[in-house]
Order: sequence, then structure tokens, then C-alpha cells
Amino acid sequence: MNKEQKKQLKYLVAKVNTAYDKLSFLNDITWKEYREILFKMNRKGEAEHRNWGSNFEQFHQYAATTSICAKMFTIKDIAVALLDIEKFSVKSLLHVKFSCIYAQSIAENYKEEILKAWSDENIKFLSELDYCNFVSPQNMTNEDIKKAA
Repeated sequence: MNKEQKKQLKYLVAKVNTAYDKLSFLNDITWKEYREILFKMNRKGEAEHRNWGSNFEQFHQYAATTSICAKMFTIKDIAVALLDIEKFSVKSLLHVKFSCIYAQSIAENYKEEILKAWSDENIKFLSELDYCNFVSPQNMTNEDIKKAA
């Protein structure tokens, strides 16, 4: 992984952490910690994905942590839902990760609050985060780097 790719991965991780932290209010709206529930769904899914084969680390030696990837999916799925609030229906439940539908429900129920918390975030950018840039940053292209900058 070259110097520019390391720099961009660090930038992406910082963006994810910042956007994720701004959603902390979702843990205090009701007795359910919505952000934490969604994060745990995504962390479990990412851990299962990494443990599916015995060679994840062999092919992804520079991968961001499971928790960072789970945070990335948490904010990405909420951002996608904000941009297309009717993306999934009940019918989708059989073919889409449950976490995506859960994120859509969070976005639909708390859209105004999320938009206020993310008022200085580029929601389109968050919705287009690429998992590959987090698990194989050494393959990040100049185009990926320019998009993230």
C-alpha cells in the first residue's frame, strides 16, 4: 500500500467515525439504542463474512477493522435510505440484509434529526462509500482517492 492510499484510508476512517459519532443521539431517543443495534447487526455480518473462509487476512492484509467496516455500513445504509426512503419494502426482506431495512426504518422515523446532525456532511458521499476501499485499500485507484478527497 502506497503513502497516498494510507492517507486516504485514514481520511475515510475519520469520515466514518465522525459521521457515526454524530448519530449518537439515536441511542437516546427511546429505550432502544437504534444506532448501537444497527452497528451490532453490521459487526456480526462483517465478522461472519471474514470468518467464512480461512484466508480473509491473507488477501486483505491492510483491511480496516471489523468495527470500522460495521460503522461504515451503518452510516452508508442510513445515508442511502435518506436519499431513497422507499428503496425497500416488506417484500425486500427476503433478499436484502435486514440491517439495510432497519437503517431505512431509522432514516424514515428520524429523518429530520439525522439531517440536522449531518448538516455539514455530504450524504451522497456517505451513501457511496465503497467497502473495497476499506478492506483492500492497496487497490484504491487514483479515481477513488480523488472521490474521497
